Amino acid sequence: MMAGPENMGQVFRRAFSWLPAQFASQSDAPVGAARRFGSTEHLSVEAIAAFVDGELRMNAHLRAAHHLSLCAQCAAEVDDQSRARAALRDSHPIRIPSTLLGLLAEIPHCPPDDTSPVSEPVSEPFSDGPVSDRFVDGEVRDQRKRR
Repeated sequence: MMAGPENMGQVFRRAFSWLPAQFASQSDAPVGAARRFGSTEHLSVEAIAAFVDGELRMNAHLRAAHHLSLCAQCAAEVDDQSRARAALRDSHPIRIPSTLLGLLAEIPHCPPDDTSPVSEPVSEPFSDGPVSDRFVDGEVRDQRKRR
């Protein structure tokens, strides 16, 4: 007997019922249907921050608000996030010492120190000598490989 399209979800659920709960679908929604946020699922950290910052789309905001009305744990996390946001907004501006600003402004313009010790010339494997010996006026000398 062939399963019709309406029974296909049940067939797949039965076929994969041996999977652990985190892998197997626990809903009766048809396989491949758009996943909806369940009111028993907790909000992610990103969703909480987006909710507090007012960055959620209206339908996501309404679903999150409904969940928050039912879940004390997520509501407490939203309160914590709201307090942290308010504390950051009310905090005094960070002041950087002018000497540090001057030093930071000079970074792109400072030449490297010439006082650093000169390292030994680097030899490449399978070469006849240091890399610096093979350059004359910025060009590579013509070399023939001997076989």
